[in-house]
Formats: sequence, structure tokens, C-alpha cells
Amino acid sequence: MVVQTETFGTDTDMTIYVKDSGTWQRIKSVHNNVSGTWERADQDVSINDSGTWRTVYAEGSQEHSSATTTTFTVPEGVHYMKLSAAGAGGGAGGGYYSTAGQGGSGGGYVDSVEVECVPGTTINITVGTGGTGGKFGETSGTFGNNSTSGTATTISGFTVTGNVTSSTITLNGGGAGKGGNDSASLGTGGTTSGITGGTTGQQGQMSGGNGRGGYSLGGTIESGYGTKQAYNPSRACWGVNGDTSSYAMSKGTGGCGVPDGSSCGEGAFGGGGNGSPGYVLMEWGNE
Repeated sequence: MVVQTETFGTDTDMTIYVKDSGTWQRIKSVHNNVSGTWERADQDVSINDSGTWRTVYAEGSQEHSSATTTTFTVPEGVHYMKLSAAGAGGGAGGGYYSTAGQGGSGGGYVDSVEVECVPGTTINITVGTGGTGGKFGETSGTFGNNSTSGTATTISGFTVTGNVTSSTITLNGGGAGKGGNDSASLGTGGTTSGITGGTTGQQGQMSGGNGRGGYSLGGTIESGYGTKQAYNPSRACWGVNGDTSSYAMSKGTGGCGVPDGSSCGEGAFGGGGNGSPGYVLMEWGNE
């Protein structure tokens, strides 16, 4: 076997080529035999090039944690990434006196799923917008208003092979929480498509005075749900939002539904929290 290396200008990164049946082929990954098991070793793999150590595969990541539409170009030498992403959380329903609105449901998500890509390819990313919480039923006899669902996070541009089953990966947003005394159906967790290993977001809670938001990427924080049962510290008489620091921990979490607060005035109490925005994290060379 013949091995050739190539550097780019003054850069310390390097690409490795192998001569296969007379044709030079650029390799996609390096493997080591560890106790009889071949393991890919593309984290900080270096080669001594005429006395200078050069990195074959550099580490890197790209993260988006707020609602946006953007693009990203796959770096030279990167053929595999780990993708973690979530659709946006749904908003919680408005309360109805002592009955909390249903918590918003969590967005569909994937956690560290391997995807293939081609260097130089453009990855198109849309990060979902969190749903809006519903308002309390202002007049006696009215229902707590329903909220809105979170929107989908979509990613396109990865190679359709392996775990990627469609040109566009979709992490749907979590469903809207229903009002505290509304006849509407309960909101449900967001689903996923275009990738294997996806998980449906958790359905938001509706249990008397409790309306915790459903969890998504990152897990639970209280009683198996994605938000704590709490009023928003910066917006009195409304439930916490799905991305409120220390009250929620996962990405794409639904908002929290709350009942009437004893110190809250007419038309303000029992408002549902907003859902968390979606999320995208791409990592490479860091296994």
C-alpha cells in the first residue's frame, strides 16, 4: 500500500490519500485495532510530515440554539458528524382558576446520531420557533385559551446513506398545550423523519394544578418532565418558559402551565409559558 499526504497552504491540517489499484483515493477515516476490535480514530490524528506534526482531522462543532434560518459549509476533510437536534417546544395552555393549562409538549429530537457528509457541501438549517403560551380565561365561565405549537427544525445537505434516510431531516415541534377547561385534544410530542434514531418529544402534563412542559433533547428536570412546576420569575402569573434557566434543562422543551395565582389580577393569572426554541449541534472529529 502506498500512502500520500497533502497539505493546504500554510495550514496544519492534512488530507491522506491511499493508492488503491493504481488510483489515488482520499480516505474518509482512520481506524486502529484495539484488542482485536477496529475503532475509528479520527480525533486529533496526526502525521509527522518532514519533521512537522500535522493534524489529519481537526475537531470542531457548529451550534444553533435560537430560532433562525442559516447555512453551514462542511469543512475540508470532514466526512462524518454527530448530529444532535430538536424541534421547538409547544406553548402551555392557559389556566382555568385552580386548573393549570396543559404543559406544552417537547419537540422531536435526535441525540448524537452519526451522519455522513461531503466536504464543501452546504448544510441548510432552520431552527424552530417555540410555541406561544395561552392566556387565562378572563371572564367567569370561559375556557383557558389554547397555546400554539412549536415549529419544526429542519436540516438538509447530509448524504442520504446510513442513518440519513431523506434529503431533509425534520424534527417536528411539540404540540400546543390545551386550556385548563377546554374540550380540545391534548397536545402531543413532536415526531421525527428523515433520520434513524429519532425520539418523539414528551407530551406535556395536565394534572389538576400541574402543567409541566414535556422534555426533549437533554432529559427531565422535575417529576419526569421537562420543566419545573413554577411561575415565571420574570413574568409574574405566567408559567416558566421551556428555556428558562434553572427551571428547564432540555432543548426543545414545552412551556409550563399554571393555575390562578392568589396575588394575580383579572386577565393576567394562569398564563401558559412559551415553548423553547429548537436546537442544532453538529460535531466532528471528537469521538
